Amino acid sequence: MAQIVPRRPRLRLSRANQEPASRFYRFVAIAAHIIFTPVGRRLYEGSEKLPRSGGILVVSNHVSRFDPVPLAEFVIWSGRWPRFLAKESLFRRKLTGWVMRLTGSVPVDRDSPRAADVLIPAAAKLRDGQAVVMFPEGTESRDPEVWPMAARTGAARLALTTGVPVIPVAQWGVQKVVPPVPQVARDLRNRRFQFVCGDPIDLSEFAGLELTREVLDLATTRIMDVLTAMLAEIRQEAPPAGRYDRRAKERLPVVRELSGSAVPLSPVSEAAVSPSDHTEIVAPANPDEPGPDGSDPGEAAGARR
Repeated sequence: MAQIVPRRPRLRLSRANQEPASRFYRFVAIAAHIIFTPVGRRLYEGSEKLPRSGGILVVSNHVSRFDPVPLAEFVIWSGRWPRFLAKESLFRRKLTGWVMRLTGSVPVDRDSPRAADVLIPAAAKLRDGQAVVMFPEGTESRDPEVWPMAARTGAARLALTTGVPVIPVAQWGVQKVVPPVPQVARDLRNRRFQFVCGDPIDLSEFAGLELTREVLDLATTRIMDVLTAMLAEIRQEAPPAGRYDRRAKERLPVVRELSGSAVPLSPVSEAAVSPSDHTEIVAPANPDEPGPDGSDPGEAAGARR
């Protein structure tokens, strides 16, 4: 593992990030940076791997309810303005909703009968060349040792239907300030927030395949495998063989191969996911079928709880 450079975002925002953004978003970024700088020391690595232009899907492990703030700071000081997917109820709070709307966050309606529809606004932002940020797990890790959990398929579906680069960012340390599970002790003495940006995740093996549940599950596994490996390097620990499942409340074996039933897209289906039409997201025809994240109908894919 390359040594993590103990660097804080010392550059002026105008020099660190030259992507266009509203004055309000810039004000929020600077204010949050000033307010939260005393909370912990930032250690950044791989900021140069974050593409400075074009639509990108940033995926990260989710270790705490607090981690969207330092993660956003990492993305901003790496040169991009993040647009988070967040549950719709947050937008109903006066101050929070006002800030989230003005910073371009994407609301996710968990009560929608067509769960995949929540990805359409995010796909539109990617098509517009923006940086969309998702936590594939959908909520903070419930793993007793805070390893990445089994994730929902929303990030994989969005990546495969838009064709944009999927940029992994592994993070560690925020859980010491706001622990996600009782097994993690709060430690306010050694507050170091580590962020490592990796190379784009290779999902080319799924190109031209029909986006069945099996294909989406395996693509999601590829994403989570990369994040887990990156986190293992940060922690200098070996990850567990299985992956924690929220419903089973235990670690389960991970399937890493297709069964052989995956079929190529027909010419008509292939056109539906062509890069020229990035906003085509197909929802389940039957509202009673599982949503794109494998959840019960109406649950949102990849949004924070």
